[in-house]
Amino acid sequence: MIGRLPVSADIIFLERLYYETRRGEMEQWGFAPQQLAEIVKLQFRARELAYQTNYPGSECRIISDDGQPVGAYRVYYGTDAIRLVDIALLPAARGGGIGTSLLRMLQDQARQRQLPLRLSVDNGNTRARLLYERLGFQVVQEGELYSEMNWPPQ
Repeated sequence: MIGRLPVSADIIFLERLYYETRRGEMEQWGFAPQQLAEIVKLQFRARELAYQTNYPGSECRIISDDGQPVGAYRVYYGTDAIRLVDIALLPAARGGGIGTSLLRMLQDQARQRQLPLRLSVDNGNTRARLLYERLGFQVVQEGELYSEMNWPPQ
């Protein structure tokens, strides 16, 4: 299932997902596990606040597979574009077509609304970038850390 609205009990999963997608980087910081858990919570909340500030009205959705949460995404439906603000899958859920299905669903929505679909990709995330390119996204701006990509409705 792709895209149910989160409930209050999902906050623990969303914090874990945030950590799991950054585990390698965070574990290098050298904090004790309890300290790291607190840092994860603080960073997760700061990111959520930034999303709410920069993309007011954006929707966070939980991605489930066989009834279990495996990821989340945030989408903003603007008047001039649809923006995939964030997408994250647990490492075990990657490579099985979930991300592709989600992106195709968003492309269908963009096509129906005749709006471009936009996203940013971490320049170090070659796997994601190749997926986006395979689905027809084009780089419109290269940044130092992130590249802006666009999919025009066809």
